[in-house]
Amino acid sequence: EAAARSAGFTITMTNMGPLYRAILRIAPKPGEEGKGRAIGYTNGALVPPLLRQDTMQISFVNTGNPNSMTNEKRVSVEERGFKSHSVYGLSLLLGAYAMRYAYDRGCRRAELLAIKDNEAQEKVLRRHYRRLGFREVREVTDDIFCIPDRLLWGGIGMLMEADVEECMGKHTVEVRSLIKDD
Repeated sequence: EAAARSAGFTITMTNMGPLYRAILRIAPKPGEEGKGRAIGYTNGALVPPLLRQDTMQISFVNTGNPNSMTNEKRVSVEERGFKSHSVYGLSLLLGAYAMRYAYDRGCRRAELLAIKDNEAQEKVLRRHYRRLGFREVREVTDDIFCIPDRLLWGGIGMLMEADVEECMGKHTVEVRSLIKDD
């Protein structure tokens, strides 16, 4: 929470039973009312010792290779109203918050699906999650034996998992670096 506040954001967590949703917002300016503009969220389920990370979405960010990006796709820092100070973007801040929340509730292992909406996207997601500390478990395909996984995850792709403590430890320095010295 301190890293989010220091970087100009707020994160709120809500849950119902095992389901959770964390919302990342641009913090309101002094004197402004309200919670601030929502720019991202993550949701999933806490089933200790398992954290199942289902969805993460960050809005108003550039996607893809900036060298091949069209002008229509570019979004300036001024238009967004924020700048990420991490190579992993705001997903690190939001993911770290969700992991810590889950860890405090007994979750020691996290899993997610690097969704395969298309080949290029899945390749990028798998590389991103490996850098974050996830490892590949198995491919979820259109095969009849994968029906339970497809029902759970809502798609096909690479099922990945991480040790929550290892993952948090790997990124603690970077998350703490987001905290500005006043």
